Amino acid sequence: MNFDSNEELYFSWWLDELKELGLVVDYHRGLPFLLSPAVKFTVDKKLKTKTVKIQKHIIDDHVYTPDFVVEFNNIFVNKAGLYHTDGIAHIEIKGNYDFNNMTRLFKINQKWVYAKYGVVVNLLKVPTIFTKTFTPARYLMTDKSGKPRKLNWTPKTLKQYLEEL
Repeated sequence: MNFDSNEELYFSWWLDELKELGLVVDYHRGLPFLLSPAVKFTVDKKLKTKTVKIQKHIIDDHVYTPDFVVEFNNIFVNKAGLYHTDGIAHIEIKGNYDFNNMTRLFKINQKWVYAKYGVVVNLLKVPTIFTKTFTPARYLMTDKSGKPRKLNWTPKTLKQYLEEL
């Protein structure tokens, strides 16, 4: 599976630990939602000897794709506080630092997806989700050197987190 950001990779580690315990049934990349079709107009174009109708492309279509679709064990998804339909949660991952103000754009897409399809897309920020739940074991080591990662919180294991529930 290819990821668009390190935060998505880190979140996949979080999901993998839940999947090992059967709390996540499966997960995959999200499927696209068409929010607005492209806008085209038919216009007459005069040629030397005749007039033909051509399509003019005015506005591109608007498509939103959530980062993950996760099928949770129903018991866990309710305790995790995620919006879902029958254990299926759509999730958008963002970093704590909002480079280029992309959270604002997501909020618009989130409302649009709900209005058009009745699907709530959850916004999760990495590593904030790790501080509120548990920190994946793989995240405790840096990506390149494999040395312990410096964290500004006390990490909990999945086992510790589940005991608190």
